[in-house]
Amino acid sequence: TEIAEYSKTTPFIAIDQEGGKVVRLAYERGFPKTVTAKFLGDNDNPDLTAEHSANIAELLAELGFNLNFTPCLDLIANPDCPIIAKKERSFSASPEIVAKHAEIVIDKHREKKILCAGKHFPGHGSSISDSHIGFTDVTNTWNEKELYPHEMLIKCGKLQMIMTAHIYNEKWDNKYPATLSKNVVTTMLRDKLGYDGVVITDDMSMGAITNNYGLEEAIKNSINAGCDILMFANTANYDENIATEAIEIIEKHIENGEIKRERIEQSYKRIVQLKQELK
Repeated sequence: TEIAEYSKTTPFIAIDQEGGKVVRLAYERGFPKTVTAKFLGDNDNPDLTAEHSANIAELLAELGFNLNFTPCLDLIANPDCPIIAKKERSFSASPEIVAKHAEIVIDKHREKKILCAGKHFPGHGSSISDSHIGFTDVTNTWNEKELYPHEMLIKCGKLQMIMTAHIYNEKWDNKYPATLSKNVVTTMLRDKLGYDGVVITDDMSMGAITNNYGLEEAIKNSINAGCDILMFANTANYDENIATEAIEIIEKHIENGEIKRERIEQSYKRIVQLKQELK
């Protein structure tokens, strides 16, 4: 409530509350126990997924959140993937099962006026390393079927927001990971899959970005790639001035012409349109 009072528009109050091993409102801290996406996918019971999702959405609504960074649209493409399969964040290796249960999650959140961000485009489930830690190359492991859940949910108009993955594939872009790649965000996601909603980056302070690209380069390229919101979780190396620094970098590149004003206006319109759903 206090945050909203300082904002001219409805602010996004976001959280990572997937369930299971990725929760910010943990059972150990007195919050209700949750199950993993894999548990729900293995059961493949729509009623069970609906009940679980409704419980999470109701809790978030009571606490004042209006955006949940869930569901994971990644596949269990690599059973040894340290950040997806090993944490049981994916519903299934089956694209159809992932899409089916992800849609239920989104619907149950929407009933409580909670937006969702499907993640991680174009699919993190085939990686053999963790992009939180460093460079993550999926050139030899990624499969096009990993796009299916995104494609299906875009076609039925369910995806309100999409989060990018900090994964690199030289077949998409021989220089930048997905978050910083115009070919991925604009050509693959927007042009080919027809998505025109809000795109948010994964945490820009993750190792895959900070260990390989400077802050200026990362910010400039993610915006020019087509991302609308840059997320800084600001937990690994806390910087109380990160928001001010990011804004100054953006303003600098607008002034020198390396970021077009039209690109900023495009993102602004998408964000404002999405916020209308929260009223």
